Amino acid sequence: MTHSPLDEVRTRYAAERARRVRDDRDAQYGYLDDAPDPWNEPVERAPLTDVVDVAVVGAGLSGLTTAATLKKEGVERVRLIDRAGDVGGTWYWNRYPAAQCDVESYVYLPLLDEMGYVPTEKYAYQGEILAYLQSVARRFDLYRDACFHTGVEDAAWDEAEQLWVVETDRGDRFRAHFLVLSGGFLQRPKLPAIPGLSEFQGTMFHSSRWDYAYTGGGPGRDGGGLPGLRDKRVGVIGTGASGLQIVTPLAKAAEHLVVFQRTPSTVLPRNNRPTDPEWASSLRPGWHRERVEFFEQWTNGRFDQPDVIADGWTEVYAPVAVRHGAGLAGGPQEQEQAELADLAAMDRVRQRIAETVRDPDTAAALMPYYPMLCKRVGFHDDYLDAFNRPNVTLVDTRGAGVEKVTANAVIAEGREYELDLLILATGFDTVRGYLRSWGFDVVGRAGLRLSEHWRDGMRTMHGVTVRHFPNLFLVAALTQNAITVNYGAHAGVMAEHISYVVGEARSRGHAVVEASEQAEAAWVDMVASTASERQTEFLRSCTPGYYNNEGNLESRTRQGSARLGGGSVAYHEILRGWRSAGTLSGLDCS
Repeated sequence: MTHSPLDEVRTRYAAERARRVRDDRDAQYGYLDDAPDPWNEPVERAPLTDVVDVAVVGAGLSGLTTAATLKKEGVERVRLIDRAGDVGGTWYWNRYPAAQCDVESYVYLPLLDEMGYVPTEKYAYQGEILAYLQSVARRFDLYRDACFHTGVEDAAWDEAEQLWVVETDRGDRFRAHFLVLSGGFLQRPKLPAIPGLSEFQGTMFHSSRWDYAYTGGGPGRDGGGLPGLRDKRVGVIGTGASGLQIVTPLAKAAEHLVVFQRTPSTVLPRNNRPTDPEWASSLRPGWHRERVEFFEQWTNGRFDQPDVIADGWTEVYAPVAVRHGAGLAGGPQEQEQAELADLAAMDRVRQRIAETVRDPDTAAALMPYYPMLCKRVGFHDDYLDAFNRPNVTLVDTRGAGVEKVTANAVIAEGREYELDLLILATGFDTVRGYLRSWGFDVVGRAGLRLSEHWRDGMRTMHGVTVRHFPNLFLVAALTQNAITVNYGAHAGVMAEHISYVVGEARSRGHAVVEASEQAEAAWVDMVASTASERQTEFLRSCTPGYYNNEGNLESRTRQGSARLGGGSVAYHEILRGWRSAGTLSGLDCS
């Protein structure tokens, strides 16, 4: 009998997954809904009762890009509404030390050509990203009509006036010809439902609500040294994207740092570097769109030109993802080749850990045992080396998580770790759906609520428009469109598409545009039919995480769980083809 190199690793992966499956699934988390804004005080203002052309709920990357693109296309009054005190979304809230983009800045940030801007580093830090997004808002005069520190409480279609009526927690009751919902999925902090968490008497905060009054320092690549932690025992729960970034500055600053790990991350080198001035000066108009499209093409397996990005996404992740897609579409041989490619890549990840972390037990605990495609990969140049410091302790809970929190300590693996500060790097709400993330329902024709229309799962046309909800547009990452690792590019594509529809409606004299019943049904069927059952089986076999709804795929409906097969490039081509036809096919216009 032939022994396959995959036999042992399949057994190991299955065992590691089994350790992490929990009966409480997403009930293992709570959510931080009402925390005050630590960065800006609300400004007093009178309630608004005016009429705008477009109301955009959410001023993060997608909402800001959509609003700016609408203004660029000649729409005069565009109102951004956000609970934050400024634009920026995740880059407004997440000001923890060393917060940094994990996709190349030259393809992640929007509208670089229009702004005449080239980021200062290959992977920009939070401060530069937020300042750039603020400059976009100023350039396109988006602050004039914006409502910050404002939460939408109700949005309802007025059939008689053919306008949206938007009501907020600031007493506003204004109207809009078009409504765009762009609330992201990285804005509602997720908290672990650990017994005793509320009883902790030390200082505790979520990483997205960093308390520099306690830690000292300020936002930046090292947090200003965090001088307030020199004599402090600090604990971090969470080793995902945020955890990877904050461990290094905390390790340098704290008297002692304890990192509580449930599942190790796949950590690839970032190899960050300053922007080459000679390269930046050589760029010509159109460079940004070309580079963005190249990144999307390459990460979708279209390797017909040299790799100009040359990073972990294109050199490591993309080849594995392409093999994975071929394995899902092919027979047993293609599936095995896909697994072997994934295994080789993950072996290199584990080998890097072994070569970097000096203590063999710590190195072994940091090694991820699951397929690379099960979780979003992380990137960091110094995270692993932090565990070589004598003041840093890794507590590997082997999938069980922290057991309990007391007034002054965290208990894990039966041992008590006394702490002065506990930081929750536990991510954001990605599994409970957009309606809960938005915090309000949407009322369309004849009083129909979006929650009722989506009772059996999401229903859209192109992931953008919805039957019975005229002049409503969705711009988000998980609304029956395609998966991409570069949300910045996705936001730009959606913004361009929405701006086209709004512009065509206005120029053709249409007061109302709405997905037809047939077009919506056809898109739902198309998304469902192109979604691979093998992909579902693969995700079901993965260690729990937000990719597979914490291991609870069964709770997702046919149309609600699927993404368009073929990837982001195929999705973008569908939208471009639809626009180039110029017929507004599938939209009922009046």
